[in-house]
Amino acid sequence: MVSPLVVLAVSPGGRRVVTGDTHGVLRCYDVRGVLRWKRELKDVDRLATCRDARLTLAYAARQPLRPRAHFLDIQGKVLASPTLPGAIQTGIVSIDGKLAAIATQHQILFFSRNGDQFRSRALEVAGQIRQLQFGPADSLYVVTRKPHRIQLVKSTGKVLWTREARTAVDYSISASQDGKLLAAASQRPAGATAIDVLMLSSRNERLWSASSPGRAPRVRISGEGSAVILTYEHKVAYKRESRFEQRLAYLDEEGKRRWTRGGVFQIPLYGSLSNDGAWIVALDTQPRGEGPSFRLFDRNGARWWLYQCPADVLIATASADGSYIATYRADRTLELVYVNTPAGG
Repeated sequence: MVSPLVVLAVSPGGRRVVTGDTHGVLRCYDVRGVLRWKRELKDVDRLATCRDARLTLAYAARQPLRPRAHFLDIQGKVLASPTLPGAIQTGIVSIDGKLAAIATQHQILFFSRNGDQFRSRALEVAGQIRQLQFGPADSLYVVTRKPHRIQLVKSTGKVLWTREARTAVDYSISASQDGKLLAAASQRPAGATAIDVLMLSSRNERLWSASSPGRAPRVRISGEGSAVILTYEHKVAYKRESRFEQRLAYLDEEGKRRWTRGGVFQIPLYGSLSNDGAWIVALDTQPRGEGPSFRLFDRNGARWWLYQCPADVLIATASADGSYIATYRADRTLELVYVNTPAGG
């Protein structure tokens, strides 16, 4: 049993889990559950970490009175605590831990690490920053509102390209491990219950697109960029009544929808994806009170196993390669689940 948690992060390969609790204490565990370090840092509710937690970013999101972020090393030592000129919207760390980016509403601080030292560069951005993802080399994909657009920006501040929506729309993006592919989902404006998904190259080339009924889309791309999972809300009408149900869809390398899960008897809460897109784990719950469960599906939608969780899942997050999923449950248990696939054993 652990202290009540507010945030949970898993390193890209799943070898480290970093947590933050309601008492302002961060902890790092290895893959066996052994505590590697402990550090008190108040007012942290967001974490981002790299391979083996060699660099961890900790901050409070959207809190104007807490604009300070913290960089911690592999032993939990605080290396730097930069103060940003406003509330922090989001922050990311590269897989190798050599780069990081932290955004306020209209500015990005781009960090490069050399040993225990950091160099930073401030990038001004028009619009309200909502999401960041690393692109190729030292570039960033940036999602903004007002205007609603996606940009690829170099660490120097040079804008390589811009894709702007003609009307107001909220984007959700996910980049492949090398940053050369970007999946982007959006909901059509003016109350329309329709969503669009695009696969873009880092040169802003449209590789494929797909549309379907729905709203509130969120995407996750596989590490190699060969598959995308899409979570969204689907409208179901019956007689004079209608409601929205949570759905999870799998799109292949050509944007073709292979299968969809969710509906009255199964509510997808979260999904993870292997690097090659061959295996998907869906965390779902059932309205009849059976509790949450993990289900492993292949790219054709066949189910291979089911793991029933002993208690409700309050927080869930997966490693970037989909090999591990960390959960914090209602019984105050922190659990790391290994995704045992038929191919990987």
